[in-house]
Amino acid sequence: MAQALDTNSLEQPDHIDWDMLASDRGISVQRRQPSATPEPAHFHPSIEINFLMGCDMTYSFSGDEIEIPRERFCIFWAAHPHSNLRVRDTGIMTNIYVSLSEFLQWSLPAGFVNAILSGGVLATKAKTKGDVTFAKRLADERDIPGLAWQRLHAQEVSARLARMALEGWDTLRAPPSNVPPNLIGGNAIQHFEKMLRFVAVHFVTRITIADVAASAGVSQSYAVSLFSKLLGRTIMEHIRDMRIVHAKMLLIETDQKILTIAMDCGFGSLSSFYECFQSYVGVSPAAFRKNPNQAAVQNDLIAT
Repeated sequence: MAQALDTNSLEQPDHIDWDMLASDRGISVQRRQPSATPEPAHFHPSIEINFLMGCDMTYSFSGDEIEIPRERFCIFWAAHPHSNLRVRDTGIMTNIYVSLSEFLQWSLPAGFVNAILSGGVLATKAKTKGDVTFAKRLADERDIPGLAWQRLHAQEVSARLARMALEGWDTLRAPPSNVPPNLIGGNAIQHFEKMLRFVAVHFVTRITIADVAASAGVSQSYAVSLFSKLLGRTIMEHIRDMRIVHAKMLLIETDQKILTIAMDCGFGSLSSFYECFQSYVGVSPAAFRKNPNQAAVQNDLIAT
């Protein structure tokens, strides 16, 4: 029988606060109780590190089901859509979010970084008491004010990942073959983060490739190239994915009319919403609302 865990006062956020990942606060930590029911897919431009205590989780990551074991650090790039499908036992999870620019400043081994940025999901090879203590302490100290504490936590997380890279890791999901490894230096990562943030805020409006490029002060061709190299999809495909993810959440969690949801998610008409949703989820919006579990996995929008 699983040991009972104290789950009082745990955070259960519906999404990540983008302001927590500002450039001068490159790391943030949360502790929460994983939901026992499936959650809508979401994505954000940070590196995400999860540590489960007292429970195991089945994750959907870009359409693939992955088993996340307890008491082992799991790391992936959260720009790829992901969601919790199932949780076994009652426990808590420490979430560590690291901005992409911060992560790339840690000078971790290239093979390790490439595996993550190409869409892989990695986990430490074995359970250790030290990791449990470390994860608990990070969560306990997450609200201590001051940049010095945040920098200390960043150094500690960086060191743990460096050890993981040296010891080797288990690959819970291999990087897709259609997304070649890419390490981009200079100001490219900062430009990319700015564009991801712009899309996250404005995807419900009629934005264009020009708008996205302008948000980072770069050319359209350069913006298109960055999305292709780092996400393996186009800017408009990324915007579409954001809209469909948001629509799925509204269909599950609200009683809003489907027309209202279509407009609120940035679609120009009900017919275009139905066509896009049916194409990428595998069922109509109305059918998905009645039974979210019936959507064909191979046609889910988060398949890459």
